[in-house]
Amino acid sequence: MCLLLAPACYTWHFGGAPDKTVYHRVPEDVPEEKWVRAEPSLPVAFEGVFVSTGEDEPTRDEAASMSFSRLLRKARVFAAVRGPDVAAAPAPTAAGGRARIDVVYLEDVNGAENLVKAALVPAATGYRIDLTSTMRLRLALPDGGDPVVYEATSVLTRVYHHGSHHDAAKRLLLDDADHTNFLAIIHQLRADPRLYQAAELEPL
Repeated sequence: MCLLLAPACYTWHFGGAPDKTVYHRVPEDVPEEKWVRAEPSLPVAFEGVFVSTGEDEPTRDEAASMSFSRLLRKARVFAAVRGPDVAAAPAPTAAGGRARIDVVYLEDVNGAENLVKAALVPAATGYRIDLTSTMRLRLALPDGGDPVVYEATSVLTRVYHHGSHHDAAKRLLLDDADHTNFLAIIHQLRADPRLYQAAELEPL
């Protein structure tokens, strides 16, 4: 089952049972009629993606930093994005801002339950990974005040039907959560008039 912002479920079959992702909570979306109809005016320096499991200090994820730098540029919510993926990308002017993404994963692998199921061949009801994922984009504006925080949280479960699929199932779960949360944050950015040229605003 995929709801609202959730991407299409990834599926494969083992023993006749499909693997699937189930969303229990998706972030609130900003409807398109509330988006600002103007060109973005704020260039930013993107500092990267920092990942935590909720108990440890956030660490920079280089691959995610490269990927999300490109995605922010494609989303066209900033006038320019100087990030780690393109060294020659336009540098923010003195009026530019700074942005970073923090991701916190709270994961339950249901270890005891899944060990019991592993004794069954096949595990007809499937193994479970449960995840609460929160993504925050922190944007420091040129005025020097406290950063603006755009936040999205998804709660989801990945059910898989073969023990060897654990790593792939977990990766799909994390990717699904990241995709859904990032899309919600992009819509929040598109609705923030501080990021756009006020002279070009169109009436809604």
